Amino acid sequence: MVSKTKGRGFESFRPCTLSVIYFVQLLLNEAIAFHRSKMNFITSFISKVTP
Repeated sequence: MVSKTKGRGFESFRPCTLSVIYFVQLLLNEAIAFHRSKMNFITSFISKVTP
């Protein structure tokens, strides 16, 4: 009886978890892209400054 209710609770919890994982992946992708562009900007700036 207890395991049945636990399973049902997990089933109702799963879509929320999936959306959270999806959101975290989106944030990570954004952070990685931002970090890459920042590093590209820094390297180009350094190459411009240094002779």
